[in-house]
Amino acid sequence: MKNKIKNSAVIFAILIAAIFTSSCATGRFGREMRTVSVIGTGVVSIKPDQATIVMSVRTSNADLQTAVQDNAKKMNSVQQAVLSVGLSKDDISTQNYNIHREYTWENNRQIFGNYRVSNEILVTVSDIEKAGTLIDTAVKAGANEFSSLNFGVSDTTGAVEQARILAMEKAEKAAKILATTGGTSIGKIVSIQEDYVPYNDSTRMLNDGMLMSAKAAGPTPINAGNTDISVTVHVTYALQ
Repeated sequence: MKNKIKNSAVIFAILIAAIFTSSCATGRFGREMRTVSVIGTGVVSIKPDQATIVMSVRTSNADLQTAVQDNAKKMNSVQQAVLSVGLSKDDISTQNYNIHREYTWENNRQIFGNYRVSNEILVTVSDIEKAGTLIDTAVKAGANEFSSLNFGVSDTTGAVEQARILAMEKAEKAAKILATTGGTSIGKIVSIQEDYVPYNDSTRMLNDGMLMSAKAAGPTPINAGNTDISVTVHVTYALQ
């Protein structure tokens, strides 16, 4: 008998707890939260503080050994010229080295031509003002092909933080305008999602005109311009 009473008491307590929990859930979640979702984008413009230049020495000769030696001699001169501008050996890295032989087809027969040797290096310039002088000096030393010129920012941390602040300020402003127009006001932030694409160096191709300028008496003009750091946030606010 005591066991029955005890079991009944336990069951009754469980039922009371279930009813209490259900009523709390209804009170808490029965009313759907009103929200407003907005997007804010912050953009900060900064000047690049470094540049990378990809340059090559290409040689050609019917004799392979001659083509290789000629290329090595010219590339050594180019690297010495780069160092003379004020750069260090750590600023120079080999990107590609290639040897191939030219050939044509005549009457279904392969006719071999000269051997072509290409040695490509990447040069990092921490002082953009030296970029034009570097190109001029390298061309005069024997560099005869330039693939690209990249401008970059060594540290974007500060710019990204500023862009985030601007993005959040714009998102809040947009939310307030929408809420006020709708006859209400914003409350606390419910969620934040950030869209930030990591900064990529801007690439500019060096054309024949720039190489002609490098061979001329005047310095090659190099203008880095500005780089934009952008952050977009998706923010949801509760409405009061």
